[in-house]
Amino acid sequence: MLFNPRRKVAYEVRDSIPVMLPEEARNVSDDEAKSFTDDPDARLTGTGA
Repeated sequence: MLFNPRRKVAYEVRDSIPVMLPEEARNVSDDEAKSFTDDPDARLTGTGA
């Protein structure tokens, strides 16, 4: 799963490729977003990494 914290959406990863089509994205609740950002095993990328 690929998570966009700014938009609070998650994208499925199929065969190691994220499916980043708007209709394939799912909304993520505040609690779920916090669990992703608080996960010590999560891989962070971008300017906040």
